[in-house]
Amino acid sequence: KEMSDSSLGKLRNQKIGFVFQNFNLLPKLTAWENVQVPLVYAGLSANDSKKIAYEYCSCATLLP
Repeated sequence: KEMSDSSLGKLRNQKIGFVFQNFNLLPKLTAWENVQVPLVYAGLSANDSKKIAYEYCSCATLLP
């Protein structure tokens, strides 16, 4: 059975993920904002993604 692009994207986002050899960060965003991007794509609300990104960045000492 062939899947739609949307279904494939959802599958990759929720079950597979990606490992990049380069950082592939969005240069105009901060580290904290770059952490938020995949969380928003995964369907989390803006508030939830901010809280989780803050926790991750705090653990990695990426916040001022």
